[in-house]
Amino acid sequence: MDGVVVKFSKFVTSDRRTIRVSNTRDSEISIHFLNDDCLIHVFQFLPIADRIRVERVCRRWQRVSKESWFDRKSLNAYTDKWGLSSSSNELLLRSPHALYEILKRCGSYLKKLEFVGYIDELIDIGARIGSLCPNLQYLELAGVTRIVLKNIAENCTDIRSFSLRDTFDSCDDELSLLFARNKRLETVEFICDARTNDGKFWLRIPTESIQTLYILNSSLSTSYFNEAVRKMKNLSKLTFDFCEEFDDESMEAICSVASLTEIQTGVYLGHIKSLRPIVNLKNLKVVEFSLSDYVDDEFLIQLCRNCSQLTDVDISGCKVTDAGVASVTLLPKIERLTLNFLRITAKAFNVMPKLKAIECFKCKRISTRCFSHMIETSEDLELLNVCYCKVYNSTVKRAIIATKKRANNMTLRMYARGTRIKLEKLTDASPFLKVIFAYRLHNAKDYM
Repeated sequence: MDGVVVKFSKFVTSDRRTIRVSNTRDSEISIHFLNDDCLIHVFQFLPIADRIRVERVCRRWQRVSKESWFDRKSLNAYTDKWGLSSSSNELLLRSPHALYEILKRCGSYLKKLEFVGYIDELIDIGARIGSLCPNLQYLELAGVTRIVLKNIAENCTDIRSFSLRDTFDSCDDELSLLFARNKRLETVEFICDARTNDGKFWLRIPTESIQTLYILNSSLSTSYFNEAVRKMKNLSKLTFDFCEEFDDESMEAICSVASLTEIQTGVYLGHIKSLRPIVNLKNLKVVEFSLSDYVDDEFLIQLCRNCSQLTDVDISGCKVTDAGVASVTLLPKIERLTLNFLRITAKAFNVMPKLKAIECFKCKRISTRCFSHMIETSEDLELLNVCYCKVYNSTVKRAIIATKKRANNMTLRMYARGTRIKLEKLTDASPFLKVIFAYRLHNAKDYM
């Protein structure tokens, strides 16, 4: 196959099967001379839509194309990912029936599927997902009915990651069956409202295997959740926000899980009055409390005193001062720090030799000298966000000198939009320093 270029005509139909093939020697051959294995290899490079189209060329291509789908391990059910042009008038490929045709061909090979229902035609096809894709391990569903969930529960028994956005029915029984039959389930996500009667399905979740829970915008009842989460001895990551029914009892249940290493909360935490129980999770490494009214200096100081393993902390927009942030910068293993929108000064900072990324978007009270010292004392620093801070060329000059001395040859990316930095006035540069005048507002752990 080396040097062979296959050129398809713009429209391939059963009446027009002329294929132009040329190689680097300008000699003409027919693609029909290729054996089935080579043809399969060619077809596997085609977009999903073209794999369907080539079946029209001849009976052999139809057979070979159908045999080529074994390489397809994941599928996104959004048709715009299939290689369709906006001007295409091929109704078969632009209709929900196309998903069914594709699942017939590759469903048994799929390990991951993202499926969004919402419209009636897709929901009908969704009711066959489990039958067509029995080997799924990673499943994301949205806008589905209990019929869809029942079919999946009855046919799929090796799901490792399950995500559900919105359901149109009460689905306690179907979720209970799904969780009971998938003993190796590791990740569960409920996003937006998953309507259930009473949340009894939590009692069927395989508590020994669950490692990650993500619950967002949910009105799920917590009585059974509280009971189940206490048994999740291997739970390591928990994210929850806008959970209407969560209360202090839920918080106590969550914080009874000593295995938790990462916890993320949001702005609205239902009936929870305090995050104080979190300070007892001594194995925590990552905490994200962005814009939380529950985080103040007292909480932060106690958290850092009890949780010395912390490496990632996000307290953007929280009600904290220099005293609270200082307790974070004293952590011996801190690597990534997100402090966006805080009214803090240089007094909040201590030497952080293991620091890799820090976000200080619109921290206007931190001096340019403080940032300079941070760069000079953190040799592993790869990202520094000083957008809309009072930073001057003096910091860049010191950064040039400091990065040139780095023994690890690690490049520092400094995001500096909205600062007083004027690169055209600098006469020196460093191969290990990039000053980027782009807008950046992220969590520090997203720096790669």
